[in-house]
Amino acid sequence: MKTGDVMSTPPLSLDENDPATKARAMFREFPYRSFPVVSDSKLVGIVTRTDVLRITSSRSNLRVSGVMSTSVITTHPGEEVEEAGEKMVRAGVEHLPVVASPEDSTLVGMLSARDVMRVLVEQGRKPLKSTVAQVMRPPEYCTHQDTVSRVWGRLQESELPGMPVLKNGRVVGVITRSDIISRGRARLSLEDEKGRKRSPRVERLMTTPAVVVDAQEGVLEAAKLMLERDISMLPVVSGEELRGVADRLSILSAWF
Repeated sequence: MKTGDVMSTPPLSLDENDPATKARAMFREFPYRSFPVVSDSKLVGIVTRTDVLRITSSRSNLRVSGVMSTSVITTHPGEEVEEAGEKMVRAGVEHLPVVASPEDSTLVGMLSARDVMRVLVEQGRKPLKSTVAQVMRPPEYCTHQDTVSRVWGRLQESELPGMPVLKNGRVVGVITRSDIISRGRARLSLEDEKGRKRSPRVERLMTTPAVVVDAQEGVLEAAKLMLERDISMLPVVSGEELRGVADRLSILSAWF
């Protein structure tokens, strides 16, 4: 199957002349890690959440062109989905901008790790690694009593879409970037860091009960669970002990 068959259109993007503050607002509104940057519809760069959210107020007049990276890994509609997926895994990115062709940099869509995973599962492709334990990341977690502002800060510094939430050593929920953004708490979290407002506890925003996966569960079963529940991250457990986390990219890596 080709990338053009499964890519998302139209793609969300930024213009290189947009103020960096617009990029920052988009990252607060959408749970994405990066946005493509265009000039006259041509892809010219990519800007990440880390690039933008660390901009200080003294640099508020910056344009997106001043913070973006011009080194962009892309795919095109005629490329095989599996080839694009391997690019994602090697680069450690969950989204690839789709350009019209290798010779034409017109931005035409976006391809996600979820898109690739769905194709691999539906086509019955067998992963090269069999269990979740072989691809999971080290555990990164918070507790139900942590403040949302603290968790938001940790998520901004990591590549994870969210964290398992522990209470008395057991996984009782998960809190994701989407949870924080969709409930309007991202800005509140930043204000809390400056002492303006008090941030709520994680237990008020977390999703519970958590959907978890056993460390010895098959990768294919975990991928199907992610797709069926539209889950971006799974806490990985052994009994009641948290052993790690598996996000879409780590699960996808099992095929390559």
